[in-house]
Amino acid sequence: MKPIPADWTTSNPREIALAVLQHFQDRDTDASQLLHDLLRRGGLHGADSRLATELTMGVLRRRMQLDAILKRMTRRPWSQTPPIVRDILQLGAYQMLFMDRIPPHAAVNESVALARRWAGKNPAGLVNAILRRLAVEHGKEEVRGKTLETRDKGVEGEGIKAGWAKELARRFSHPLWLVNYLLSYYSADQTEALLEWNNQTPALMLRVNRRRIEAAALAEQLAASGLTVSRIGWPVPESLFLEGPVGDIASAEWYRQGLATVQDGAAQLIAHWVAPRPGERILDWCAGPGGKTTHLAELSDDRAEILALDVDARRLEQVALHAQRLGLRSIQTLCIRPSETANGADAPPHSPAFAPADAVLVDAPCSGLGTIQRHPDIRWRRTMRDIQRAAQRQLEILSRAAQHVAPGGRLIYSTCTLGPIENEDVVERFLAAHPHFARADARFHTEPYLQPFLDSRGDLRTWPPEHHLDGFYAAKMVRAK
Repeated sequence: MKPIPADWTTSNPREIALAVLQHFQDRDTDASQLLHDLLRRGGLHGADSRLATELTMGVLRRRMQLDAILKRMTRRPWSQTPPIVRDILQLGAYQMLFMDRIPPHAAVNESVALARRWAGKNPAGLVNAILRRLAVEHGKEEVRGKTLETRDKGVEGEGIKAGWAKELARRFSHPLWLVNYLLSYYSADQTEALLEWNNQTPALMLRVNRRRIEAAALAEQLAASGLTVSRIGWPVPESLFLEGPVGDIASAEWYRQGLATVQDGAAQLIAHWVAPRPGERILDWCAGPGGKTTHLAELSDDRAEILALDVDARRLEQVALHAQRLGLRSIQTLCIRPSETANGADAPPHSPAFAPADAVLVDAPCSGLGTIQRHPDIRWRRTMRDIQRAAQRQLEILSRAAQHVAPGGRLIYSTCTLGPIENEDVVERFLAAHPHFARADARFHTEPYLQPFLDSRGDLRTWPPEHHLDGFYAAKMVRAK
């Protein structure tokens, strides 16, 4: 699939959704970012922006389920249907089955028009025939899969029946390998709750810049502008939950004034876990695009020395832009090569990146399985091999970063994924190879609002169905003095 040309633009919400669906499986394509970019190019706001977003994310969440329904509507093998026609049919079926405000005849007509423009006359006829048959033959409640007659969960562990895994995969539209992976570490009930959570529309959370305004004051300001604030001060004091349409965030006055940042509450926990203090030297090893970096600066009252490191110069540019918007001066950025080591062989001369730090945060690149609700394309783009590769890469990054922790300093490892392979297993492997580091028993030395998220080892983790946050993990280690 060729990338979308930089000058391609459309103001049609359905065409934008189709363009994202045509490209999301590219290894280097983030569906959410591509959608945002196309919405910006087309100048879409309000209802049109919400429609494009709902269509894109809805189809990505229900893709397997929609395919199973549409396969029964056609006489030809589904695999022989051109990919672009499959995507158009999925868009049409999603509108008919999951969007009550769009009449079926409108969904059919719009899909046919889309097929005629993007695929040609004959495919448009096929789209028309299949969707009209769907409208006649299937009631909404039946195809939505809201009921499940057979719930044979077997027993936990290895005795869970393969049929139950397949049923969960079908019912909640997740690849079978991922369901089996989750079932190998979590109970059937936990897995089912997680899959159901992944298919819900995510809440929008803000991190209030308390150097400029308190959370309660911003909540009043947002409410006065017509927005709905549903929760204040959880999971951390600067958190806000918003409900309903919020409009174009980038042009909102509160955003441009640097009063808040869009960031999930689980991600907000990480900077508190680092516990930055004024005067400390802090390295943020995988910093882009800067959400946690700027939070570290805010929590240290912009009086720490924070160096944001990344291998991607474009992501570091975002760090600088976020810092500027929020009025933060304590952050510097440095682009490093993946091969850089503790001796600085590939580093710029006299680089500050290799001076000992009081705290080093490694927010490691991961499979992102804890953010599937927010990024539904992840479920289709990842494989088991990706998880295994990510774990090895994480260990390598953690080992490099650890060499820049000052004696007595702390090393924080975090991910936004689930399962032990990329989380506690990486930490255990690291500790086994680095005896001068030890896991910090943070259960007795953290702020009270962090306590509910600590496990028996003293590691921080969030479970999406329980906490209504993304799934994050973090461990804190201390270097011997």
